[in-house]
Amino acid sequence: MLLNPELSRLAFNERILAFAEDPAVPLLERVRFLGMAGERLDDFFMSRVAHFKLLLSTAENERTIDGLTAGEQLDAIAIRANRIVRRAYDLLDGQLLPELEARGIAIERWASMTAEDRAFVLRRYVERIEALVTPLVADPSHPFPHIRNLRPALTAMVRLPGSRAELFLAIELPGDLPRFVPLAGRGRFVLLEDVIEASLPELYPELERGPAFLFRVTRSANMDLDDEPDDLLQSIEEAVQRRPFQEVVRLECERAMPPAMRLRLLEELQRETEDQPSALTEQDVYAVGRLVDLAALEEIAALDLPELKFQPLPRRAAIRSDRGILEQVRDSNLLLHFPHDDFEGSVERFLQEAAEDPAVVSIMITVYRTSKDSAIVAALRTARARGKEVTAVVELKASFEEQGNIAWARDLEQDGIRVVLSPVRFKVHAKIGLVVRREHETLRRFAYIGTGNLNAATARSYVDLGLLTADPEITRELGEVFNLLTGQEGDRGFSGLVVAPFDMRQRFLHLIDREIEHARAGRIAGIRLQVNGLSDRQLVGALYRASQAGVRIDMMVREICALRPGVKGVSENISVVSVVGRLLQHARVFHFRNGGEDEYFIGSADWRPRNLHERVEVVTSIGHPDHQALLDTVLTETLNEPTAWRLQPNGEYVRGEEAIAT
Repeated sequence: MLLNPELSRLAFNERILAFAEDPAVPLLERVRFLGMAGERLDDFFMSRVAHFKLLLSTAENERTIDGLTAGEQLDAIAIRANRIVRRAYDLLDGQLLPELEARGIAIERWASMTAEDRAFVLRRYVERIEALVTPLVADPSHPFPHIRNLRPALTAMVRLPGSRAELFLAIELPGDLPRFVPLAGRGRFVLLEDVIEASLPELYPELERGPAFLFRVTRSANMDLDDEPDDLLQSIEEAVQRRPFQEVVRLECERAMPPAMRLRLLEELQRETEDQPSALTEQDVYAVGRLVDLAALEEIAALDLPELKFQPLPRRAAIRSDRGILEQVRDSNLLLHFPHDDFEGSVERFLQEAAEDPAVVSIMITVYRTSKDSAIVAALRTARARGKEVTAVVELKASFEEQGNIAWARDLEQDGIRVVLSPVRFKVHAKIGLVVRREHETLRRFAYIGTGNLNAATARSYVDLGLLTADPEITRELGEVFNLLTGQEGDRGFSGLVVAPFDMRQRFLHLIDREIEHARAGRIAGIRLQVNGLSDRQLVGALYRASQAGVRIDMMVREICALRPGVKGVSENISVVSVVGRLLQHARVFHFRNGGEDEYFIGSADWRPRNLHERVEVVTSIGHPDHQALLDTVLTETLNEPTAWRLQPNGEYVRGEEAIAT
């Protein structure tokens, strides 16, 4: 009775593609969403496909939540992923590129360019290409060159002077040059690989070569850390340095590449793992369109053409500017709703004022993903420079953000900030901050608890929520969470907060069971949820029991959902929708009717095993009637969004009116 989480994740990519296909969406936003779909697929292969490849190579018998072996899961993924890839390139080649050209944005082909255009590009780029490009030839004395993860590369068959043997030539595209090279005139580009290929006769006239084709490898990004490393930061840094040399889990080849060359390329990559059989097979080879690497479309999406993008969203000032923010929070809790509320004028201002307030004695915060020029990190530095005790709990293991967080950790330590690294076994995913202020010989705590990262950039495009509070019980309990994170003795019993990995699953199971009791007693009962993922077997089972007891359950599960809704006698009282649109739905909201005494919660946790067992997560209750009214509005509007995708009992998603018709 459970759906496959991996296929559910891929189905979310299909919903993103559907948004990119929508002609009502501004053109450059469609391009951006297509690039996003490509980037998410890259991440999926680096993490999830790599995980199942590892299980396959070690002959472990672990099965997925719906009973598939690793091999069966990889087979199912390949079928769905190939469908997504074909659909993505059909969209790019059949719709987006022609529409871009019609709007004055043309991606030229080298063969059709004028002599003037070719001369213009070569004059500007040939010296930079010569400095950055190194053709690598594989011959009997030189193995096939190492190709870095996600770095497109040109390959061709060549002959060296005086030799009749055909050898592989590989040229990685340099990351320091734009993928879309601008031509003279506004809105005209040529692909970097075309420029490099055209430069080869001048740069390497001795090479006799055939036509060149593009390919790209995807390597595993999973890190294998010791349970108790002597130096966690160094261990993660070494793991990140090893990542470019990990096993290949996917090979993408330009469709025009001859099958024989594609097969030989696969065989060369299989030989990389000499110490063990390669898990790379023909199933892992994907024939793609001319633009290998859809994520590169971000360069086009970033063009300064406002008429081809969404109009900026109006943002409101959530906090009065004529009073200090700590003073306002002391008087009343503030519930923030991003991106509608101004992140810079609320969360960043909260920490900036705390940093400059002479009565503030300490600031503690978690760092999971933050922006490069973070005003929050600047506030921490200001606070430390003014003599305050500042602690940053840095999560080094945040997927694909490890290198940046290592740099943050070292920089913060150099500024005298106490840096605490997350435990090896747990990711610190909680979005929390705590300020301690001395007031009339007593200490008052101020807290921030959010659903999204402390990141101004994502706060402009992610739908998230955050609570600023001076509530004594909530702030005391948050202090206990920080005590546990910093290695001090702390109380693990919570009432206002729900904290993983300590009591979160048990607390949510209790809340579901309470709704079952209300329903059986004829009292008001119901559950509404908004999460990014739902795949915890125990919580899914509890929701099935609640449905069978007559509890109405409505959920917005953005991405991964293992629960099968609408099955008669099992889950007929459960509906699941997924909202995909301009803004990324990222908030986690929980509503329990509780016999008419409604309870609401917000926080960082999804209902997935990793959130409940392998991460530190914080969820807080929301009690103020006005704040509950806001959460009621958020849930009502999201669950009833006309364009939402409705999950069917068979695991397929149907959009809007189509779902109602079926």
